[in-house]
Amino acid sequence: MGSLLDKPVKEKGIETGGDERMEWVTAEMQGWRPDMEDEHIANSNVGEEMLGLPVVAFIASLTVTVDPQVMFGMQARPKKASFHRMDDLLREPANAKACVRVDLGTFAMRGTGALYGEGPHGKGGLSDVEQSEMKESFMKLQKLKQAEKGDEFVPDTVGCTAVCVVVRKQDLAPMPQGDVITANAGDSRAVMCRAGQALELSYDHKPASETEKSRIEAAGGTVEDNQGVARVNGNLNLSRAIGDLEYKKREDLPPQEQVICSTPDVVIRELTPEDEFIVLACDGIWDVMSNQDICDFVKPRLEKGLEMKVISEELLEHCCSEDPSKTQGLGTDNMTVVIVKLKESSTWSPASA
Repeated sequence: MGSLLDKPVKEKGIETGGDERMEWVTAEMQGWRPDMEDEHIANSNVGEEMLGLPVVAFIASLTVTVDPQVMFGMQARPKKASFHRMDDLLREPANAKACVRVDLGTFAMRGTGALYGEGPHGKGGLSDVEQSEMKESFMKLQKLKQAEKGDEFVPDTVGCTAVCVVVRKQDLAPMPQGDVITANAGDSRAVMCRAGQALELSYDHKPASETEKSRIEAAGGTVEDNQGVARVNGNLNLSRAIGDLEYKKREDLPPQEQVICSTPDVVIRELTPEDEFIVLACDGIWDVMSNQDICDFVKPRLEKGLEMKVISEELLEHCCSEDPSKTQGLGTDNMTVVIVKLKESSTWSPASA
């Protein structure tokens, strides 16, 4: 489970915001870990430089063999191949500080986040080009804390996961109510609550999956069982990540066919009047709670009228282990969560039913 503190750091960082169609909160807590490796950024109106796209964003970092602070994100116009391009940039130490100083005018979404779009582009379903561009974007905002400090830049043995959600209004989507687009690489996760039931917006990338295992083995890697956990080459317990370049050395293979790849899956869901809220979180939350657990935790609190700030704080407290020895290390990771309440849901606004 890695090194832990004698007691958890429970101070919480909270940000809130929203507009006429949604209300959101981001919450983070260091917990038992020696350092806080998650970061988040939230902005509901970033202006013309973002083509009018209000943004909520959140960083979910994953340490591999060291403890970097990782930051990554998504461009306003989704660019899929940016995932792979970021790996290319990380191979050059000279690019380290350049990766840190990314202009918000060019990139807005970082890590796990939600974005509600009102821009002029993207009307209709995602084209193959747009899906490809979305995957590219996950690569362009990756940042290592060492780079920011000017320390040694070693991307071979560090990496991170990412999940982003875009909520499109009706006139930008092919569905009558609008849609939700999710891009995910790794085991950060997003879920939507529809009439009280959890609806998956992303799927974890784990080595035990037949699809992932086939790619890993075809690239010369192995999937080994380590105390009941499938690990790539006996090490990583996930099969997709930004960075981790030691697993991306095959020059004869494209990025999406490497032992570990950063290629995200893209899932599109139609919005309905029954869709109540979306939750995005890093693995520190999902290690403790299932998709349905999260929905069962958040919904009754929203129905009682609790502030979203309070709900997010209670969620972090709920997930934090009181005694790591009794929970076998579960509930000891950094924890960050984004909760996005969809105001037009028939649950909150009966007139919209």
